[in-house]
Amino acid sequence: MRTDVLLLRRPETVARDAFATSLRTATHELGLVAPVIDLTAPPAGNAPAPAVDAMLSWAPTDEDTLHAAADMLARVGTIVGGYTVDALVHWDDAPGTRYAFTMVACSCRIPGITPAQFVERYRGHAAVARIHHPTIRRYEQWFVTATLEGSRPCEAIALLHFDSADDHALRLYRDEQSRTIVDQDVARFLDRNRVLVFFTTERIA
Repeated sequence: MRTDVLLLRRPETVARDAFATSLRTATHELGLVAPVIDLTAPPAGNAPAPAVDAMLSWAPTDEDTLHAAADMLARVGTIVGGYTVDALVHWDDAPGTRYAFTMVACSCRIPGITPAQFVERYRGHAAVARIHHPTIRRYEQWFVTATLEGSRPCEAIALLHFDSADDHALRLYRDEQSRTIVDQDVARFLDRNRVLVFFTTERIA
């Protein structure tokens, strides 16, 4: 399913709630179809601020929708990346559920493989993840088909949905052997030096 995506940073002088309100207002003014705003978890303690504060996704109506949205939302926050993606859901254990915690990973392929090989191997990774990441309740892969100029490099976005933050932090792998199996499979296609990871905890639909 074709989807447009924007990743945004919140201005330091703007509170999180005010930022969310501005995003909601902008999506209404733009007339976006089925817009969803995913807000990242606020940093805990002295942790650094996340590289992304919000992810906006929607069903595009034409080729210029992404550019129009980026132009307007640049007044609300800093555009980290804008992408058109082919969105794929591999599984969803409880359709219609709003899972409490989501890991988002924006990735690029390793040198030496083609874009087609990257997509094939990444799609195949879902079978590995289904076995060795038992607490992932919904697993999505969004493969980038077009990129907004000036965006952070990204060829795929993975969304791993969990019932809780602890399910990710403490129970991500089935066992220690699973960690090795997953790492070996990921090394076949994903450049770990060019991965942007953030976590979302609040969704505004």
